[in-house]
Amino acid sequence: FHQTPRFGQSNSFADLLSPDSHEKSGYIKGFISFGVFLFTFWVVWLISLFILKKYYGSEKVGWAAGGDIIDVQHIKKHKRHLKPLLQSMVIRSWRVQTIFMMAATFIPFASWLFIQKGLDPTMTSLDNIHEIIMDVDSTTHQGASVVDALIGEQKHIAKENFDILLDFEDYCPFLADIDTNVTSVIANDTTSIMVSDLSKQLKSSISQYNEMVNNVLITAQKRLDNLGNSIKSIEGSIEYAMVNDWKPKMFLLVLNVVNLILIGGCIIVRNNIVHYPYKFFLVWLVVPFFIILVMIAAAATSGFGMVVSINSDFCSGGKYPGSPEGTMEEIILKHTSSVQDMPYKAFRYYMTDCTMENPLHFAFDYEPTIRIARERAHAFTVTISEYGLEEASEKCGSNILPLMNGIQRLEESMTRIETNIQKAQKLSSCSTISPILRRILHGPSCHQSVNGMAWVFGNS
Repeated sequence: FHQTPRFGQSNSFADLLSPDSHEKSGYIKGFISFGVFLFTFWVVWLISLFILKKYYGSEKVGWAAGGDIIDVQHIKKHKRHLKPLLQSMVIRSWRVQTIFMMAATFIPFASWLFIQKGLDPTMTSLDNIHEIIMDVDSTTHQGASVVDALIGEQKHIAKENFDILLDFEDYCPFLADIDTNVTSVIANDTTSIMVSDLSKQLKSSISQYNEMVNNVLITAQKRLDNLGNSIKSIEGSIEYAMVNDWKPKMFLLVLNVVNLILIGGCIIVRNNIVHYPYKFFLVWLVVPFFIILVMIAAAATSGFGMVVSINSDFCSGGKYPGSPEGTMEEIILKHTSSVQDMPYKAFRYYMTDCTMENPLHFAFDYEPTIRIARERAHAFTVTISEYGLEEASEKCGSNILPLMNGIQRLEESMTRIETNIQKAQKLSSCSTISPILRRILHGPSCHQSVNGMAWVFGNS
């Protein structure tokens, strides 16, 4: 189905998600053109039958145009001889009836295949895909919450004006000359530094955190929001298909009932039984309704053909013979400038079971910086408390309680930042992302669903 005609348009699934509107519209035009081609085939077939019957008749084109009912018993009863033309019409009538009965008998069998081999496996695969999408949605939602919290902390830090608060030398030179002992969890030791140096380190940590937010988290927030919107769209489509799986079954039920009525009419004609009310019922109600059902089936077949081709395109991306992994690479490359960009490197990192260098390490390198800042803030509050708040305030010539409270709030903020970075590390770990990515690329989306939809299309 990946090689189905697209009439000069692209069959690359990556184009559907391309930022280039021309590529996106080209792919959409391609699979719609294929669907219109399928539907046009059915329309041309019906028109051809109508033309053969209406304008040429069975005398010229044979049983391809059908034929009028031949009452053989009536002819024999009146002892009329069957002329050669009449004999050929009788033979054609039998041929039409035989072929119709064969085709009508195939409809229930095709309906059974449609449901057992096509629709039910497709619904099962959609249910499995839905579970995968829910896992992706949950991970994406948690990631977005962490990123939002980290960006929110930047706004909180900016609102508190910690940079001004840490300028001790401007309003209390006394504090700048105090030595404080900083216990490092990372280095597992205690270091004595001056408060003035501690202030500089805290401001440096805040500056580096702002750099991380501006260079990494803002972009990550946008991508997670876009991913979340895409997931909701896919999830809605899958849920719609799962909730409305009864509609094709109901359609097949109606089609088979109408088909059974037509078989009854064929049997009546086959046995030369004349029943005018039933004939009127067939000609004016059943046959027109059957034609409508055939047109609906033709349109549905075209739709199924488009869905199968899209699914096949997703599973056939990249170099021949293609794979879903190749499709993901193409999608990522369309949103980045080169294979050296972080999103592409991250994809390769997870697809290789994290054997490559982690391209996200630079984001998590900020964690030690944040941890050190938290330790520095804690050391400052401990030192001032031990020195004595009242004595320190007297030395400064003003109450430094607001300063103490501000540093405590900074410590709390750094603690929350550190906690959220650790959450981000866990969410982006290989053990979390790689299994989900492999389920997406090598799960039911390219096995059960393709096979099921192929059966659906083939028996439509």
